[in-house]
Amino acid sequence: MKRTRLLLLLLAPCFVTLLLSAPLRPQESKAGYARQYLRYVYSVLHKNFLYPVHEDAVLRSAIREMKRVAPGLKSGGDTWAGLDEAFDSAVAQDPSSVSPVGEAAIRGMVNGLGDPYSSFLNARELALVKGQLAGESFTGIGVELAPSKSGLMIVAALEGGPALKAGLRCRDVIASVDGTPVKGRAFDDAANLLLGREGTAVRLKILRGGKACALSLKRAKLRIPPAFLKMLDGATGYLKISIFSRNVYEEVRSALGGAAGMRRLVVDLRNNPGGEFEAALRVSSLFVAKAVLVRVRSRGLPDKVHASPCAQALSVPLVLLVNGGTASSSEVVTCALKDNRRARVVGTKTFGKGLIQSYYPLVGGTAIKLTTGKYLSPSGADIHGRGIAPDVPLPENAGDKAYLDSARKALGE
Repeated sequence: MKRTRLLLLLLAPCFVTLLLSAPLRPQESKAGYARQYLRYVYSVLHKNFLYPVHEDAVLRSAIREMKRVAPGLKSGGDTWAGLDEAFDSAVAQDPSSVSPVGEAAIRGMVNGLGDPYSSFLNARELALVKGQLAGESFTGIGVELAPSKSGLMIVAALEGGPALKAGLRCRDVIASVDGTPVKGRAFDDAANLLLGREGTAVRLKILRGGKACALSLKRAKLRIPPAFLKMLDGATGYLKISIFSRNVYEEVRSALGGAAGMRRLVVDLRNNPGGEFEAALRVSSLFVAKAVLVRVRSRGLPDKVHASPCAQALSVPLVLLVNGGTASSSEVVTCALKDNRRARVVGTKTFGKGLIQSYYPLVGGTAIKLTTGKYLSPSGADIHGRGIAPDVPLPENAGDKAYLDSARKALGE
């Protein structure tokens, strides 16, 4: 069943692509196919979104976004008939506007869900996401972001990036970019303001603890190594996992396999913003054998249990290092190891993002990123908005030495 559903999701965009690119007689035919495609997109949202979908809010938002592209269009209300009228009105004004108006409608539909983690991605945005998950380099200031009422909240400042070097940290809020306020803007539109050419400057207004400060950073070309391992001494290994990219499992497994003589291990997940859910499960299975790793809740379906398929796993004593920048997939790993009493957790409370996003491909190399599930810890705890409390708490401003000293103590050194 799952395979069939995936095949349908992949075929539908291809089918409509053929329709839109086929020779057509009047312009109305092309617009008609586009209107049908908007109904297909709505069906994807309605079927897969984690929460109930309110049709009137989705259509109202779609029409509002269409008006940004074609200000003079006419609409008969927040209904499918009203959306069709708006679409036809825009195309009548400008016959070449089928694609931009259609894209605006899809973006508006997703915005109408009211979910800050769901979004429409144009071809450039989707390519950037794919590149990051594949471990490719990208240009920016090196931050993972989440929506907030005041602007763009920093989930994590990435290792080696301009933001971390400038002292930005988890829960700082970017209020403006180059003088442009980001409050009230669509999340992806606001985040795109941070993009630019390597070496160019970007001015930020940062909110922290009720105070504002100005900061200027230079964009840099970044490639985040997913993981590396080094020995702190002859018996203690230190494994840093920066992001759960597509190839992180292979890198971690290879590193562990080459750590001769290692009798205990510190796994550092600080400032790890997450990544691929499946990658987090595979890495967890290296440390936990034949046990529940996570439970996933979707709308209208029984909870799905993901268990480690491995009969054997690494058995040395473990400590996990976490902080407020430990989020999403890295919290999956933290829950898996903590609940199964496989590791002690040292640091500060984690970020608390327990939602899963899935990508649905659309025409023109675009896609919808949609919240489709919520994960629960093996014991059934919901950490979204709450975070994971450490076993060994440290101050928010604790440095590397304090973390490693506490880790060694927790390992019994």
